[in-house]
Amino acid sequence: MKLPTKVVMPDRPTKPSPEIAAGSIKLQNGFSLIELLVVITIFGIMMTGIFDAYLSQMTLNSREHRIAEAEIELEVAKQIIEEDLQVAGFGLAEDYGATGFDPRPFKVTNSNSAPDELLIMGTPLGLDYVASRAWSYMTASTPTFRAWGDAREDLEIDDRVIIISPDTKQLLSETVGGSEEWLFEYNGDGLPLTTIPSGAAYSNHDVGTILYGLYPDDGSANDASANPYYTSRYYLGDVGDPKPASCAPGTRNLFRVESVTTETPPGNNNQPLLSCVLDFQVAVDLDMDENDFWESDNGGVTAAGLDLKDMNDFLKRIKVYLLVQNGRYDPDYTYPLATVRVGEDTTIGRAVTLTAAQRKYRWKMVTLNVTPRNAR
Repeated sequence: MKLPTKVVMPDRPTKPSPEIAAGSIKLQNGFSLIELLVVITIFGIMMTGIFDAYLSQMTLNSREHRIAEAEIELEVAKQIIEEDLQVAGFGLAEDYGATGFDPRPFKVTNSNSAPDELLIMGTPLGLDYVASRAWSYMTASTPTFRAWGDAREDLEIDDRVIIISPDTKQLLSETVGGSEEWLFEYNGDGLPLTTIPSGAAYSNHDVGTILYGLYPDDGSANDASANPYYTSRYYLGDVGDPKPASCAPGTRNLFRVESVTTETPPGNNNQPLLSCVLDFQVAVDLDMDENDFWESDNGGVTAAGLDLKDMNDFLKRIKVYLLVQNGRYDPDYTYPLATVRVGEDTTIGRAVTLTAAQRKYRWKMVTLNVTPRNAR
């Protein structure tokens, strides 16, 4: 007889507990909502602190970067100014005859209530032309010229030159058709100099005669209106290239403009040498009694009355003072001085009073003291 198959009945559903039935659920292995909110709040506070510290560090790094950038720009500008001051008067003759030229190693437009303006004169000031830093002298009347073996100082064919007597310090010329021509073309060793513009051969190649280069034959209009020297002009302005928006109110650009055709190079569209400059002052040291006791001359007022020979004898040092912005606007900073002396003691330069807006910037006083190589 076959036994009946066992039938397995499903478990009866468990009756919900009173707590579940009431809708109160407790997580046995997790966090409550309140605990999660507390953790999130603490995490948010920590992240806010970290982010504030990050922003502070970024601001500091940005300020230091801008200051370093300004320092680099300033060092480049200082080097150019120093090189110009060192060659002030170099290549100038003491006697220009009847040519009408009457240069000085430097000239200053002095102001006790505004920035000064500085003119520097000499043959090596043409930064755009290597020829302006070239020179030579005649070693034989063949003619033979001294070569240095250095492209920075050697004259090249077609360079425009002036010639000066080593004995009289006079600018030499050649009489052509009843007029005196003092600008010459260098034609290479063994060949005579030729005059500009007529092209006549120079007739007096004396041993020791000094040649100073000016510029190459570049097809420019310089030949028709050249001076026997360059002039570099330093002044504060906004002509042609306004100052950057990050500059403090009242500051301007320091421009350097050079010319071989005029003693007062006008403002032009060149890039400024240095931005964000509040003041520019010039003074010189003179030894008027030649007793090794130097007298300070604010703005070169006394020097302006000297002739070229006396200036070369008495001039000992040219001094330049710049008040330059160092970094950008900082609302949390106040410059410690309300008045800054751009110069020395109470007689050299001038006192500049900073406005409340200007004191929200950092400032740097730059002083350059340079003895021209031509000073004796």
